[in-house]
Amino acid sequence: MRVSIAGIIGIFLAASLPAVAGAAGHPRGSAVAGGYRANNAPQWPSLLAGYGGVRPPFAVPAVDYYVGVPAGALKDPTAPGALPACATYEPSFHAVLVGASNCVLDRYDFTKGGGLQVQVPNGVSRTTIERSRFGLGGNAPFSTSLLDFRGSGLTVTNSTFEGIGQDPAYFDTGASGTIAFVHNYFYDLSGDGLDFGSSEFVVVEHNAFVQLGMNAESHPDPVQFCGGALAAGSPAFALPGAGSSSRTNTATRRLALRPSLVSFDCSGRNWPNPTISNRSGSIPWRVN
Repeated sequence: MRVSIAGIIGIFLAASLPAVAGAAGHPRGSAVAGGYRANNAPQWPSLLAGYGGVRPPFAVPAVDYYVGVPAGALKDPTAPGALPACATYEPSFHAVLVGASNCVLDRYDFTKGGGLQVQVPNGVSRTTIERSRFGLGGNAPFSTSLLDFRGSGLTVTNSTFEGIGQDPAYFDTGASGTIAFVHNYFYDLSGDGLDFGSSEFVVVEHNAFVQLGMNAESHPDPVQFCGGALAAGSPAFALPGAGSSSRTNTATRRLALRPSLVSFDCSGRNWPNPTISNRSGSIPWRVN
């Protein structure tokens, strides 16, 4: 597994959010349409207000700019003819199956039908998911994740993963190629955000991870590496400071139990000297 996650966490508040991020700043408690803001305003604009002017020198996702699925109508993937030819809706197991390479799924609401799993099997390459919404809406949690990836090459942009019930939001095994998550919003999830378990190149940039691990006794990780192999000499993890404003993620947590920024090694694998750096110099972080 090769890794290029620049600024995996722009800010991580391990204990609790300040009072200013209460009802008025809560995405579900303010002007929300279908789980996202109708005007594409940042979800947590007051998140840093309680820190006496101390803040990162770069633009923070969900604080300084909006991330996640944009405002506008989303397509129902359960409706006849709604999906492109490269994908099919499988109602018997509440899933959308990607069956061909170079498939693009754009502006779909995968919370329809009680909450759908998107499956990309081995042998499928270069899948793109953009401007879409994931979450359970009555169906039981899936055995793996909301997005189960086993193919080669995946790009997920401007999408929202939300709601209690599923842990993690993303999972892969046997995957390869570049797996990229950019400008996405992970909110109010039972456990982890992204669980990587393959020999792949990982890119995670400009995302917001808010209120993960909302189930009791969960161990929430915005990003977890569980399996696979990190090659010696792979890029280090970096928390960006001045001069790297375009490569950062946000992670915040309320009612934290034992959260991690990046969780390495849940399966006894060998990680050759991973390196973490924080160039902002003022925002706390921890790695487990």
